[in-house]
Parts: sequence; C-alpha cells; structure tokens
Amino acid sequence: MTMIKYDRKPRFQRLYSGLLGKALDAVFAVAALQLTVCAATVTLAPPSGTSTNVLALYAGETSVEIAGPGTVTLNPANTYTGGTTLSGGELRLSGVSPSGASPIGTGALVLSANAQVTGSGTLPNDITAGGNAYFSPDDKITLTGNSTISGTLYITNNTLEVADGNISANGLYLTEQDVPGYGNYLQSGGAVTLSGNLQLAYCKGSTTTFTMTGGSFDVGGENVLLYGNKGDATAVSHSTIDISGDAVMSNIGDLYVHQKNPSEATISANIHDGGRLGFEQAYHSGCHATVSLSIDGGTLANDYYHKSATRATQRSTWISASGVASVRVGPKGATFTTDNGAKAGTAHIARAITAEAGEAGETAKGLTFNSGSWAFAAAGNAYEGPTVIKDGAALFLDVNGTIPSTSTVTVGSGSELCAVGGNKTVSDLVLEKDAILGFGTSASTPYTLTVTGSLTLPAYAKIALYASNAPGADAVTAAGTYAVLKVPAACAAALAAVKWSCATASAGNTYTFSVATEGDTATLSMTIAA
Repeated sequence: MTMIKYDRKPRFQRLYSGLLGKALDAVFAVAALQLTVCAATVTLAPPSGTSTNVLALYAGETSVEIAGPGTVTLNPANTYTGGTTLSGGELRLSGVSPSGASPIGTGALVLSANAQVTGSGTLPNDITAGGNAYFSPDDKITLTGNSTISGTLYITNNTLEVADGNISANGLYLTEQDVPGYGNYLQSGGAVTLSGNLQLAYCKGSTTTFTMTGGSFDVGGENVLLYGNKGDATAVSHSTIDISGDAVMSNIGDLYVHQKNPSEATISANIHDGGRLGFEQAYHSGCHATVSLSIDGGTLANDYYHKSATRATQRSTWISASGVASVRVGPKGATFTTDNGAKAGTAHIARAITAEAGEAGETAKGLTFNSGSWAFAAAGNAYEGPTVIKDGAALFLDVNGTIPSTSTVTVGSGSELCAVGGNKTVSDLVLEKDAILGFGTSASTPYTLTVTGSLTLPAYAKIALYASNAPGADAVTAAGTYAVLKVPAACAAALAAVKWSCATASAGNTYTFSVATEGDTATLSMTIAA
C-alpha cells in the first residue's frame, strides 16, 4: 500500500508543489491508495486495463477527478467534500457503509458523457451528467440525492435503486442498445421525471424488471417500449412492471410492445396494494407481442389529454384486444380514473376483464370508476364484485360490452352508465340522486336493458338518450312519463370509434317506456313516442 501525506503548512505546500510540478494538484497511477491530502484537486489516472483502489481519502475540501482510462475503486471510508468528476475511465463503488457514508464523500458527482459507474453502494450525492450515463451494478447501487442527466440513463446489469431525491433525465433504458442482458430498476421514494422514453428490454434476449414501492415516476407523455427481439429469430425479450404502495407511475404514453418475428415477447404490468399506473394506449406491433395487466388494489389511470386547447375532437385510447393478452382484477379490486377531466379521451377496454383468485372467503371489491370516460368493448367480462361509477365518471357498454351478471351496479350522483347498442343485462342496478342512465342506438331496432335483480331509480335520476331520430329507434324514462333533460353533446365524439351518433331530440321533448315484470325479471323496453 502506498501512503502519501500532504501538510497544510505553506512551506510543505510549496515543497510538495515543486516536487509534483503542479500547484495544489497531485496525479496518481498506482494500485492502492490511502491518502491524507490538502491539495485542491487530486487526479486519479490509472492506465488502460489497470485499477486503482482508494481505500480511504482524508482530504477536507479537496475535489477528486477520475481521468481514466483505467478503473478507480472508491470506498465508504472517504471523507473528502470537494466533489468528484468522472471525466474518463470507470468509477467503481465498493460496498455500503453502516453509517451510510458515500464512497465519494459528501460533494457532488459530475459525470462526463458516456460515463461508466459500476460496483455497489449508496450515493446520497447530487449527480450531474453531461450526456448518457451507464450504471452497471455488481448487486445494487442506490441513489438518494438529486440528479440531472442530460442524456439517457442506462442500467445494464443488476439493480439501480432510487430511494429519495429528485431525478430528471432524457430517457431510461434498462438494457443497452444491441447488447442482450438484464437490468432492474427499483424506486422506493423520490420523484423521477423523464422527457423521453422509458425502454425496458430494448435488445434481443433481454429480461428486465421495473419495480416501484414508493415515489413518483413521470415519463412525460412519451412511451414505455419493449422491443421484443430486434430482428433475431430466436432471442425474445420479457419485461415486468410492478407498482405498489404509494407509488405512482404516470404519463407513460403508449405501453408498446414491438417485435419482428412470431416469437412471444411480453410486458407484464402488475398494479397492486395502492400502486397507480397512468397510460395512453396499450398495444403491440408485430406477431404475438402482448401486454398483460394485473390489478389488485391498484389504480389504472387514463393519462391522455389534449395538448392543444383548440383540438376539435377527443382521441379515444385503447387497451387493445390484439395486443393485450389479459386484464385481470384481484379481490382487492381495481380503480379506473383520470386526472385530465374533460380533456381525456374515452378509454376503451377491448379485452375481457377476468378475476384473479384471492384467499378463501375473501370478498371481492370489484371495479370502481371515479373519474373520466371508460368503455367496455369486449363481451365476457368475468370480474368479481360490484361495479361502482361515481364522482362524475361515465361507463359505456358498447355493442359487445358487458357487465358480469353477478355484479351489482351503483351509479353515483353526477355519474353515468350508458348502454349503447345491443341488448344489455345487469343484475341489481342502483341509481343515486342525479345519476344518469343512458341507453340507445343509431339503428332502428329497439334494444332492451334487462335488470335481473332489483332496480332502484329515484325521482331525481336522469335519463340520457343516445339515438338517432329514426322512428322506432329508442326511448326513455321509467314508471311513467319523463322529460328528456339533455342529450350530452360529447356523446358522438366519445363513441366515434363504435359509430354511434347523438339524438337530435331537444330538451323538453317527452318519451315513454314501460317496465314489464315477469317473476324476478324487470325488462325495460325502449320505444320512441310518435
């Protein structure tokens, strides 16, 4: 081991300055160092293919530059406070201190473009990167400071954990381009914001895991991408997104799987125990590439919004039947929401929702829609538990859309259940005060809404008609004659994907329909008045 000591007295400072040929600057290229220095800057420059292990650096306000091209290993015993610059070579972190001390002291870490950080340890330091940054942990590197990365952050092996602080980056790749492998991301706190894509298994044969147990992760309205194989006929990529606790992943744009051959590639997204995932679309490009969604006590949010206030039409979003392998809801239930209010497009769920088994005797909490516009576009929904529509949310049942026959439906004040096209059947149906029940079609065939259990329809419930003005098309009201209060102007845009149109009836027109009871079945037959 080599030990070099600097004395702060001016006469020694001048002496060592003369010996080293640099004022307050030392350059080392040795195998192992334990240093006590008073120089302003220590530059570590091991040759290519070699490694310098700094066991301890006691240096006060000294700053450290790692110039490369070799590897420098730093340990948690370092106490210098002047910051660290990685301008070349590789910075290797060695171990985690019981006291939580950082291997790079207490100053900031500045990374040059394409800097490489390896090893294991905790970095509470602020980090600035002037370009792409590569983290390749042996086990896990934990970040707890504030980081700004002007390029893309790559995680090429093992786990990078974000435990606290704020991080902004252009993008995040869990594997390096064109290099198969694996990368794990764990976030337990803090706030992360990307201005570009989050790419999971970018390369052929890669497997990645994105896990959040706390904090927030905003993809800035771009995309979460999985490239299934990048042209390789056999190597397939798989990725898992797991979100729980108070974690929120938002504005991910399109949850998108792409591949170029018939091999299977998947993104599995698990949202549970309070976690939240916000998306715009979920679909695939290519053969057999799929997205699987599992929700158990979590929230799925439609994060699409109009980026232009002058845009005339809303864009519908899709959980597509061709690209989504399954949507499963566990006994803790699922919440569907949006933060974008009227600017959000209708989210169409085109894959049937099935149930995941829970513990024996556990009561399923079902589905709750608490904001935004949603549409069931698939037959055969088989989730368990009630269906609750509240806080101004709307649920559309299009031509194929169904609600399980065992699910009690409750429509809260200011919320809406719209059965548009086809004969619809629900079990118990409860409309609260100022709730809206809508039904209808643009066809001339009268359809029915059948309630197989009990129907609770208060005096102040509202009926919305979705229909054309063709004779015999549709009808409205219950237990007598009611006035049509309004036909929502947005219904045509919201249902454009299934080709329905709004009624031309004006507020104040009166329609009737009858309630026919036979045994335990109440049938609402819709017939327009002359």
